[in-house]
This record gives sequence, C-alpha cells and structure tokens, in this order.
Amino acid sequence: MSISIVVEKEDLKKKAGHALDAMVKERNNKPLLVLLSGGSSLELIDYIQDNSMEGGVTFGMLDDRYDTDAEVNSHQVLSRTGFYLRALRKGAVFLDSSVYELETLETYALRYELQIKKWLKLYPNGIIRATVGIGPDGHTSGILPQPEDPAAFEKLFNGEKLVVGYDVGLKNPHRFRMTSTFSLMKKFDKVLTYMTGENKREALRKVLAEEGNLATTPGRIIRELKNAKLFTDISL
Repeated sequence: MSISIVVEKEDLKKKAGHALDAMVKERNNKPLLVLLSGGSSLELIDYIQDNSMEGGVTFGMLDDRYDTDAEVNSHQVLSRTGFYLRALRKGAVFLDSSVYELETLETYALRYELQIKKWLKLYPNGIIRATVGIGPDGHTSGILPQPEDPAAFEKLFNGEKLVVGYDVGLKNPHRFRMTSTFSLMKKFDKVLTYMTGENKREALRKVLAEEGNLATTPGRIIRELKNAKLFTDISL
C-alpha cells in the first residue's frame, strides 16, 4: 500500500480543496483530464483557482447516474455551479455525461467512453487525475460491491472497457449507473480521496486492512493506484 493519509478533524475540506487545486495546477504544462466524483467530493471544486485552469484542462465525471433528472445526473448538477462557469471562462472543456433523450444505458456508457478515448488519442502525452470517493458500503466511483459473484465483478470492472454502464439492482437508490472501470483508474497519474463521516468508519477500515478484495470493498482500488492521497476525519 502506498497511500498518503491525512487525518484531520478541523479544516479537512479546506485542506483537501487546496490539494485538489494543486493537483489541477501542477501539471508541467501537460494536457490534463480531471475526473470528478459526485457527492461530498464535488464540493472541493470551489477551491480550484481560476489561474490553475488556464491552458489545457478538461473536466469530466468519474461516474454518473443514468437519469435525465437535472437534480440526479451529476453532470447536470455540475453544469449549474459557479465553478463550471469560471472554468469555461478560463478555456476549460467538459466531457458530457448528461443523458440524451431516448439514449439507452449501453449507448450512454459507450458515448462517454469514446469521449475519453478521443481525449487520450488527441493528447498522447496527457495525464489523468481524479477525485475518488468511497461510500459507506465501500463502493467507489459507480462500482458497487458484488461479493456474491467475484468473477462477474472482475469481468465487468477489470476488463478492456474504460467505462461501463450497468444495473446495480437494489444495492443503491440510483439503480442504473455509468462508471469508470478499474482499467481506466489504473491510468490515473494522481488521485485524491475525500472520505468523511462516522458512517464510513467500517468502510475505511476495510479499505486500509491488509486482507480484503475488490469485489467486497471496491474502494480498496486506491491501494493499487499511483500517487493516491486520502483525506479523512476518521481516526481508526
């Protein structure tokens, strides 16, 4: 495990936000794609300074909900923020993970994957960084635990596809999801994880435990990623 862990009760959000700003700014003039988690992690974008976004920054969602409701789909939530307008003024580009009318889940996921592949082809020397959240059940991105079928889990999330769309069943109120896979996440240059709240204590314990597996606790993937930094207010 090579995770850098910051445990802080006070000003954790501020410290994580400043770390995200640095992650966007310090890129040695290389093209940068930043994939953002929804939920509490999305609050960190307000700390990204205007000058940090100048020249060659693309933003997108790490995962999203297959829903046309503007209050549910994370891209649509993001597009109504002050940050979104600030970023556009500085020339930033956004990948589109809103859901088109009559678009199937499979087509939706494929469209988003093609946007990422197009970026990778356009910027072969570009770097990808991300905020990677972890939920109380140990899920990360849109990848929910599937301990009942590890083989299917492995095939879906650790195969050739960079993005998949799937039905999580009754495991989450937002049943139909589009998510980055582990295959894409392993390409990340840097990762920032923001994990707060006592309801996530057990999930954090499982993430940091020496023994465990991804099918039971998908959040353990951060143990395998390059330059992962975890910000939390939970002391184990």
